[in-house]
Amino acid sequence: MGFYSEEIIDEVLSANDIYDVISERVSLKKAGSTYLGLCPFHNENTGSFSVTPRKQMFYCFGCHVGGNVITFIQKYEGKTFPEAVETLAERAGIKLPENSYTNEERAGVSKRSKLLEIYKKAAFFYYNNLYEEEGKQGLMYLKNRGLSDSVIKRFGLGYAKKGGNTLYKYLKEEGYDDEILKISGLISFSEKGSYDKFWNRVIFPIMDRNNRVVAFGGRVMGDGKPKYLNSPETMIFVKSEILYGFNVARTTREDYLLLCEGYMDVIALHNAGFKNAVAALGTAFGEKNATNISKLVKKVVLTFDNDLAGIDATLRAIPILKEKGIRVKVVDMSPYKDPDEFIKNMGRDAYADRIRNATDEFIFRVMQKMKNYDLKVPGDKAEFYDEIAKMLMEYRDDLDRNVYIDEISDRFKINKDDLKQKVKMIARDYKKDVDAKTLNELRKNEAKANPLSMRNKKNEKEEKVHESERMLFTWLIEDVNNYKKISKYIDESDFEGGPYEEVAKVLFSQLKEGVLDVSKILLNFSEEEDAKEIAEIFNTPFRSLLLEDTYTTQDIEKSVNQIVRKIKTDRLENLYKQINADKTGEIAKKYFEENMKIRKMKITL
Repeated sequence: MGFYSEEIIDEVLSANDIYDVISERVSLKKAGSTYLGLCPFHNENTGSFSVTPRKQMFYCFGCHVGGNVITFIQKYEGKTFPEAVETLAERAGIKLPENSYTNEERAGVSKRSKLLEIYKKAAFFYYNNLYEEEGKQGLMYLKNRGLSDSVIKRFGLGYAKKGGNTLYKYLKEEGYDDEILKISGLISFSEKGSYDKFWNRVIFPIMDRNNRVVAFGGRVMGDGKPKYLNSPETMIFVKSEILYGFNVARTTREDYLLLCEGYMDVIALHNAGFKNAVAALGTAFGEKNATNISKLVKKVVLTFDNDLAGIDATLRAIPILKEKGIRVKVVDMSPYKDPDEFIKNMGRDAYADRIRNATDEFIFRVMQKMKNYDLKVPGDKAEFYDEIAKMLMEYRDDLDRNVYIDEISDRFKINKDDLKQKVKMIARDYKKDVDAKTLNELRKNEAKANPLSMRNKKNEKEEKVHESERMLFTWLIEDVNNYKKISKYIDESDFEGGPYEEVAKVLFSQLKEGVLDVSKILLNFSEEEDAKEIAEIFNTPFRSLLLEDTYTTQDIEKSVNQIVRKIKTDRLENLYKQINADKTGEIAKKYFEENMKIRKMKITL
């Protein structure tokens, strides 16, 4: 629960009504007892984001993100739990006790805050340099790239002077000591003295999703090496978690992102009106980047440089994105190298056309494979067809595979029936000869081709186990008095393992006191998937879980009896498994007694 006591957190929660806090950041419209709006955590056109003041909770029925007011601030502003508590405490005028932090914890928070201050001041310093006499070279470079003063200001572009320690002198004058400056990574120290990390470079501030400067990229002026240089990783900057331009792209309403290669590509695209453009930092695009993207959109159009390095980067990025359930297409920028060059020569509308006609990632990969073969040579042609058939094996679903067979047949003039037969032959060979490693690869490819169905298969068994527990929780939170009607039949000991046991423990404790505060229950879940699952329970009407379209009190009473019996019967299974090992017969006796109680149980509503 972070650095703060339960009493402090309760006070902060009570002082910050969830509707008031969220409506300051999201446009909401009243719909019965809830409020609806467009979800700030994924792109959508219909409002599936709900805020329920009675429960002091928010929940999105689209991306399934939910929680209390602290959770919202954490996700919306990208803050840690303690930082979110502090934000809300400040909003409500609550003075937090100094002793809420240990000395070590306070030092960590202090360093983080100081680093953010240092990077903010450094960004202003570099920006101002650009318009001084010594910054003319950097300003001329940006102007020659077609950037106006307004674009330069919007992205906070700047210039690091040729002098070796001008930033160091400025930050010392601002009161920062050598220890924190060394931690920042902006200043290096040696026996000869101190010197700036960046000098004689155009500076690109790198911002997190909340528009805070957390790092810099620098492009050297002249022939120095390396051409591009990034800040080192710090406690506020992890390269694999940041995408350049994501802070702006996340606020657009496009249902896809343009993923490109460098700072100037992003700036050129934004300048041309494509505000959904982002870039990986160097070659660091990885799983965490893809995860962040998947929370925002489910489609990505790749627009890396049109050279060998760019094609290699595209081929590396495709499986990483597909692993997260993201549909991928690739822009053809020929005859130009990158988006910046393309737009300068062909214009915005031509680039928009290329996006609309972007190539499906599978077709792109087939086209890259084709470059390895001379299709005029029969042997090469046969090998190429084998490669295509093997690639089609990624799609375990016949319908998905046939769609690509049709496309491949038309595009490469391959007989459709022959290609289908080739795939069947390879499938038979796989079944005969595949070893455990290859089988695992096939399963991974299936997950990439259809991650949703694979996820559903995985969760199907767990869903059946927890269905009754979920339904009971949903019913209990609809009316605090419901608990009294079942309290003598079931308690928290009937729930075992996973997040549901913790929910039962906290929920039943509240209900025994005659109170209900689901927003506090969520504080017990730090794992994102657990929090999503519990938030969904607390935002699902009980009647929506029943099969009938209309309900009487008798219908609900029957359902509650079935639910409680199922939970207690599942719990009793553990006792049943112990019978054979018990020589005294006591466990068998207890099992049959408990089973008889369950059979005779009758809950009246």
